[in-house]
Amino acid sequence: MSARSIAGFRWEGDVPWQKWSQFYSKVFSRFSQKGLKLRVVVEVAPTGGVSEQEVQETKTALKELGLADDLRKRD
Repeated sequence: MSARSIAGFRWEGDVPWQKWSQFYSKVFSRFSQKGLKLRVVVEVAPTGGVSEQEVQETKTALKELGLADDLRKRD
C-alpha cells in the first residue's frame, strides 16, 4: 500500500435495475481482479404477486449462474 492509498472501501445504496450494467462497468469493473466482493439483495414484489413459473425460472437461472437458488417467499 502506498502513501496515497487506503486499505479499501465499502459502498451501500440502491441501484435502479435499469442502471445495473452501467453501475458495474463504470464503478466496479476496474476492481474485478483486485479483491472485489459483491453482495446483492433482490426484492421482487410486483402488484399481483409472482407466479410459481416465474419463481422456478428464477431458480433455474440462478443455478445456471452457479449461485444459490434458495428464494425466500414473501407473504
